[in-house]
Amino acid sequence: MALNFIKSSKGKNLLSLNGFIYTSDKVSEDRIYWKCENLKKNSGKGRAITSGETVIKENNLHNHSGDAAGIEARIVYGSMKQEAETGRDPCKIYGRKRQEANLTKTSFSS
Repeated sequence: MALNFIKSSKGKNLLSLNGFIYTSDKVSEDRIYWKCENLKKNSGKGRAITSGETVIKENNLHNHSGDAAGIEARIVYGSMKQEAETGRDPCKIYGRKRQEANLTKTSFSS
């Protein structure tokens, strides 16, 4: 299974896995240890461990539900931001991406 990553607002990789977002917690020689993005907000214990392109372990101890729609909106937002940085018209990018993803205006406000 190929791992899915999205960029944070600071340009760091976030792991998107089974409807949850994980941030890098610790990196060793061959493994990356991930913690749930909402760890502090919700006091959850969701964690994952990856090695290369493989998920070795995911504990799923989340005390909140996943947000697949929110993740999709963040992916679209990130690609819009990247295109806008190349000098393209942001209004046209927004309209096209919104239509491609079939997202409503409220999807981008979260």
